[in-house]
Amino acid sequence: MSSAITTLADHNQRGGPRRLTNQEHPSPPVSFRRFSDPEDYVASLSLGTARFQTRIVSPYSAHVMCAEFDDFVFRQGWTSVAATVHGQIAGNCVFLLETIPGPDRIVSGRVAPFGTLYHPASNDGYVSQSTGAASAWVSLVIPYETFSAMSVALTGRDLAPPQASALSAHAPEPARRRLIRLSDRIGRIAEHDAARLGRVATRTVLSGLLGQALTACVLDGRLEPDLAAAGRRRRIMARLEEIGEARADEPLTLAELCAALGVNARTLRLITHEFVGMGPTQYLRMHRLNHVRRSLAAADPRTASVGDIAGAYGFWESGRFAAVYRATFGETPLETLRRV
Repeated sequence: MSSAITTLADHNQRGGPRRLTNQEHPSPPVSFRRFSDPEDYVASLSLGTARFQTRIVSPYSAHVMCAEFDDFVFRQGWTSVAATVHGQIAGNCVFLLETIPGPDRIVSGRVAPFGTLYHPASNDGYVSQSTGAASAWVSLVIPYETFSAMSVALTGRDLAPPQASALSAHAPEPARRRLIRLSDRIGRIAEHDAARLGRVATRTVLSGLLGQALTACVLDGRLEPDLAAAGRRRRIMARLEEIGEARADEPLTLAELCAALGVNARTLRLITHEFVGMGPTQYLRMHRLNHVRRSLAAADPRTASVGDIAGAYGFWESGRFAAVYRATFGETPLETLRRV
């Protein structure tokens, strides 16, 4: 859940929570995909964009499993290189959980030790940064009113978090293990016998078990809501993302970024280090490098030029660009261009 970019994909349109239906999801109800290219992996994510901010060592491997139940969408993933995920969820309750022990994940500036179930605020941007060599995760997306009714039926309490609030639930070990074991079981079925997950009886049982496991993690966990200042920092970070995307063709200075965001240099540096572990100009350079890599991978090597593609994203010094690119992605720009 380290830096490559894909487009942001919300699970539904803005305007409030609603029931998920198969018609709203063009992908099959159950899928399991393996990847040998990090670009293909990040393109499969539906919770947000992903970037790799550490060197991608070959051979790369990853997988993503997705199971769509009547009331929610369940995903499980693993990547051999940890990633930073940038997301924004519209209208639904989302829970994210790292499933293998490792270095603490940083979620929107908050340290989230292994076992932390994180809920991003609806319609609010979040950044989830994993710093380990590999990352394994699960996500559950469920309409707020559905989780509310489910938790009331199971516990007698409405456990649905406020839509406007981000919070962390430090799930107790038994509840966390139950959720991880169940996710592993569903992943194995999806990989080796996907037809089973198409059966109504199987889907009904697994859906109920997932609901119970999720509810236990939230019910017995220690909840920590975000402070107002954290929400402001997330919004500044989200705005930085927008600027980086809109002006990906030029290297912006710190002064230009501060003026566009309405913050001083010290504040901006503190926020980006808190969220992504680097300064703002370095972070946006990674943003542009990922754009270059994606463009090189999609280009026709018979007609495309590394220099032209790099220049389109503000990298005009070819020697320096090639060195930074290789240090980041573990291969030269030309190798990316020629790789089929």
